[in-house]
Amino acid sequence: MAAELHPRSGKLVGLSNSNRTARRNQPVQEFNHGLVLSKEPLRDRDVFTVRIDKKVNSWSGSIEIGVTALDPASLDFPSSATGLKGGSWIVSGCSVLRDGRSVLEEYGRDLDQLAEGDRVGIQRSSHGELHLWVNGEDCGAAASGLPPKLWAVVDLYGKCTQVTVVSCEPPPPSAERERETIERDEEEEEEEEEEEEEVVVRGGRDNGGIAALMNVAAMNGMVNGDEVPELSCSNSRPDKFPNSLESDAGLTEHQLFDVFNNAIVSFYRSEDEGGGEDGAGAGGGGDTGAGGDAGTDSSFRNDRGSSGGGGGPASGESGTGTVGGGGGGGDCGNSNSSPVGNEGAAPGPGTGGMMTNDALLFHEKCGTLIKLSNNNKTAERRRPLDEFNNGVVMTNRPLRHNEMFEIRIDKLVDKWSGSIEIGVTTHNPNNLDYPATMTNLRSGTIMMSGCGILTNGKGTRREYCEFSLDELQ
Repeated sequence: MAAELHPRSGKLVGLSNSNRTARRNQPVQEFNHGLVLSKEPLRDRDVFTVRIDKKVNSWSGSIEIGVTALDPASLDFPSSATGLKGGSWIVSGCSVLRDGRSVLEEYGRDLDQLAEGDRVGIQRSSHGELHLWVNGEDCGAAASGLPPKLWAVVDLYGKCTQVTVVSCEPPPPSAERERETIERDEEEEEEEEEEEEEVVVRGGRDNGGIAALMNVAAMNGMVNGDEVPELSCSNSRPDKFPNSLESDAGLTEHQLFDVFNNAIVSFYRSEDEGGGEDGAGAGGGGDTGAGGDAGTDSSFRNDRGSSGGGGGPASGESGTGTVGGGGGGGDCGNSNSSPVGNEGAAPGPGTGGMMTNDALLFHEKCGTLIKLSNNNKTAERRRPLDEFNNGVVMTNRPLRHNEMFEIRIDKLVDKWSGSIEIGVTTHNPNNLDYPATMTNLRSGTIMMSGCGILTNGKGTRREYCEFSLDELQ
């Protein structure tokens, strides 16, 4: 295929050099609308490679690259690559997104750190895997199961303002042989580790199994007497959930709840292709930039583990949760949410200096964009139309045995896809460095997101129940 860009592109892109060089117009005033695609679909094994020609320091975030099944000839170009849906895989920073939703964190090289002159390429392997190449080195498989017809995508986003296509051909045989050797060695190591380290915890608190057991007790609602379903440790990615769980005797219900610490609610909005053309842009964008210029965006679009952002004045509508009455219809005036009372309740481990005999409220330490009110029973995400992350709140004390923590959804906005997420963690909020979303935590944490369950950031069940949290009103 020709190493050229398609003549149709984002509205702020100018093409030159026989459609091999793309430049984002108004690079200091605008960080979005710099999307370009390859002229033709990728052939298997071809690495579509571009060179970063120019960068500016006005924004955070930089070049993004990936593939899409959408034909550029008929594409309604979104403001950024992460706004592409319909079968699109994008590497942004060090994360991989599928149709705008993060599926893999801390992958490969951080694209935001690449400099002028660096080369970055994208490849669909003959096995249907997505590979990122940086300066001639393969970063490994980022995704699998890709369709056969895909166009390369490059987003001149944030700091990146100009790129040039330098090649679109298979990698040299030496590079592929090196990659295959590394992959073979990794597979052998993984097989050895699985044989030696696969554990299921029964009655103990080994860190290798707590998360799987927490998944069952906190979310699945399947605890009957002293039996809980059994789930072995898994290294599956967030987009790969098992379809069924095996049941067997395990921890007693009381032992299981002794492992739990705090309940979590995350007021989360991921991106939506139709998300506005205001300062935030449909695809998110950079952070506040140098000097906090107006019109910038602090979402990083895929959260990238960012826990910054600061709190600004409340504006517009936001996703809000309120503590509901015990087993009732969400009466925010009643903060005692235990359906069976507190007699015989025992505090969980690792509670620190937190009180264990007070009503369940939101902990005063919370995500950077959260505003608490109503005696810490109501939480609101600031700047809801500009930012979809950093909205995590936790309870002010650990959950007691057989205690239910319930919230009511007060407000929603239509700009983002994704919605409220809820779960439990063993982390003490007093000591926690709050992540952008709790699904970023890699230990002691279970979250329900949409209709699936994630344990320590990895998908452990695809369809937990018939409804999806994203569809709640």
